[in-house]
Amino acid sequence: MQSGEQEVSIYEVLKDRKFEASVITTYNVYFPFYEDVVLRRLSASGARHNILIVDKKQLADCMKTPSLRPRLAGYGYTLVPMDFGGAFHPKIALFVERRKGILFVGSHNMTISGFGINRELTTKVDISAKEKSGVNSARYVFQSILAWVTTQQDLGAYYFETIQSLTQFAPWLKGKIEESTTGIQLYCSDSNEKSLWEKVKEVLPKRIKRVLSISPFFDSRLHFLSTAASELQIEEIIIGVEPSSVEIEKHGSLSGAIKFVDASQLYKKHGYLHAKAYLFEDHSHNHWLITGSANASFPAWLAGPSERNIEAIVLHKGELAITEAKKIGIVELPSFPELSETQWIEIAERRKKQKESETKSLIQQKTGTCLCEGDQLVLSEKLLGGKVFDNAICYDASHNILGAISKCEYLDGNVIISLKAIQTDIPSIRFVQLETSDKNNCFAYVHHREQIERKLVCSHQAQFRASLASLSSENPDIERLIVTVEKIIFDNPPEIPPHLRKDPFKKAAQEEGLVDKPKEIDSLAVHLKETSAEKKRIRLVRSGDLGHLLDVLIHHLGMGLEKSRDVIKDSTDQLGRSEEEQIGIDDAEQNDRTKIDPIVIVKTCNNKVRNLVGRMLKQLDAVSSKQEVDHVLPIVQLVAVLALLRELRLLDVNAPWMPVGTSLFPLKERERLLLGCIKYLYGASFHLFEKALQELTDEPKDEISRLRGLLLWLARDSGIDIRSRVILGETLEERRTRIINQYQMLCLAPAVSKDDIAKEEASISILHTANPIKKADAAEWLKKHLIWGHCLKGYIPKNFDRAKIAKRPPQTGDIVFNSLIENPTLFVVLRATNSLTNVVNFEKDNLEGGYATSCLAVLDIPLAVLAMH
Repeated sequence: MQSGEQEVSIYEVLKDRKFEASVITTYNVYFPFYEDVVLRRLSASGARHNILIVDKKQLADCMKTPSLRPRLAGYGYTLVPMDFGGAFHPKIALFVERRKGILFVGSHNMTISGFGINRELTTKVDISAKEKSGVNSARYVFQSILAWVTTQQDLGAYYFETIQSLTQFAPWLKGKIEESTTGIQLYCSDSNEKSLWEKVKEVLPKRIKRVLSISPFFDSRLHFLSTAASELQIEEIIIGVEPSSVEIEKHGSLSGAIKFVDASQLYKKHGYLHAKAYLFEDHSHNHWLITGSANASFPAWLAGPSERNIEAIVLHKGELAITEAKKIGIVELPSFPELSETQWIEIAERRKKQKESETKSLIQQKTGTCLCEGDQLVLSEKLLGGKVFDNAICYDASHNILGAISKCEYLDGNVIISLKAIQTDIPSIRFVQLETSDKNNCFAYVHHREQIERKLVCSHQAQFRASLASLSSENPDIERLIVTVEKIIFDNPPEIPPHLRKDPFKKAAQEEGLVDKPKEIDSLAVHLKETSAEKKRIRLVRSGDLGHLLDVLIHHLGMGLEKSRDVIKDSTDQLGRSEEEQIGIDDAEQNDRTKIDPIVIVKTCNNKVRNLVGRMLKQLDAVSSKQEVDHVLPIVQLVAVLALLRELRLLDVNAPWMPVGTSLFPLKERERLLLGCIKYLYGASFHLFEKALQELTDEPKDEISRLRGLLLWLARDSGIDIRSRVILGETLEERRTRIINQYQMLCLAPAVSKDDIAKEEASISILHTANPIKKADAAEWLKKHLIWGHCLKGYIPKNFDRAKIAKRPPQTGDIVFNSLIENPTLFVVLRATNSLTNVVNFEKDNLEGGYATSCLAVLDIPLAVLAMH
């Protein structure tokens, strides 16, 4: 059954739509069905990042039987076990792509029965830009899942971040949840004081005339039904059950208002009746319909935080409620026959046998997860139950023993097991049996962090990898690379706060030793040799979103063409799928790309580069003109753009197929980008660089430094060179160009000269892309301009006051500033008279601005003199 339509198959929905990621929560799970059917269908639909969240006790039961164990967990998908005082019982399926998605909230478990045999009741919510209520519902569910995970101390921060990375695939999951204006509202249990019943009761009227309900399970004293009847003064409760399967005990003390009827014929005549529904009707004939995972039991609705189930329900209101109730048939319950005494006796006898069976199987298999990082397993000491580690036996997916390890280390609440002692392929390890000193074993599955993190890329990023790998081929797909980069950087950029937020859950986990404290936080540009190795570094974007692309851009591209073939050496295809994910998937046949004329490649690339530069400058303009925006994000975007364009210049130098006299990044576009960067980053009306720095902490900012170095590279690549002396016969245009170049270096060189990271970035970028026969000149250029910048950096702060007092008239080439304002911007003089001085000003269309000469003070050291240092 499905609310909103007569009938639906969730599996069929997966066949008809394309998704990029999924998260499913369930109580019961049949892993062969999920791994061999659902996961394959998800992979075929394009979903790379798939998460299955299950009740830990049910997972432990599966671990007892080899054929029921999760063979692909931690390798083909992320499995997250949840342990609460009650059951982890929500039935949620969220399938997402970049702009759309589908949400299911219902009664179905991740089993063959739940997906097609049982009579289940599930609400389908379509998510799109038009369906605002769908977006709100998805956000609410997603935030509830994150909240549940934060309560699981054994899991640590890593699993929280893995689930949170769904926002990379569906940026719309982030954002504020607005109040519902439609006929449905979602509710999820949590660990707060307020129970699920207390949440729902706030919406219901004080008095209810009648309740019609179906449920397969009840608490032993029918506490929930009694409480609901009392608190809402319900006159009549009719409960539909399936006598052959219901788990209930009859109580003679029950109010006469509660009546049980035989609902075996409800909806259709076959299939276990596993659906849950509650239709409330008041005396004014208003209706409220509740569907979802919650049985009519005390743990689901009333229990305190330490005992309650975790549930997910949907409340339908008004006309929608009665319409849906009619579709699923519960309005017919009053006409169904009441349970006979014979049926009650049969129910009691079956329940007695079930209790005996449950008593025999009370001994549970202890289970959990081990995190595989490199060549070691990391697990919480809590998995050992306070006992001393004795031995670890490793198994593959077929349960063959791969080796045993008898030694471990204890570190900050974790057990560290080195895998160097066993001669095996580490990714083949899927399970580990942990034996303790009292022989009380724990059977855990292994989560391969590196393998899963390869999947944490959206389709744009998978395309980026494929096109990046083609750079060194005979027929590089440069156009595809640039288009992909444009989409990832500029299309709906992820929200990055204007300050660096620390993840409190991750921090707490680090303090408790649940996850390693990083020695340093990687910067986006990791291809450089580590300078100031003990410095704490700041990463402006977190991995799993824009940062993943930028890491790949700056790291893999920065390595040069000789390394680009290795970028996707991870046994994945062009869509980024592993070998196991490719099994049973028939992709449309792809024709080999025909060889293209290099001239066509260059021309196409030039058009794309022009578009990329234009979009970057528009981004800088948009951010610079607003006050309440994040000024850090465009800095990071600019780093990515420059890194890509730098590698195109490397192709100009090294690629054998490049036509002579052409460039993939033309000089005109280099000059346009540099001019725009100077304007927005350093211009008096914008000061984007300064604003970004103010939004960060006082710690070193690697990406700011990388950008400074890349801009100095761009300046040299644009032909700027202030080493030449003033020559006789210089035309006015030549002098103007020389002074404009000096102004650009005034903005760039001083900041780079005293920043080790920026200097290293500039050095590698300049020497990396220099023509082999001109590398010596490139090195000399860098040396002279850094010395020049160093002199200015040391001189300027010491001479502001002196300049204000001296009041020397400005001359062409002087550095000047407005002496009447605080924190003035420095300018370079183009020409001056007694009354008016024209300076270089990139904010003007003609690159000139005029000031009253009397307002200006001169820093008494001409740029031309420094240029000859």
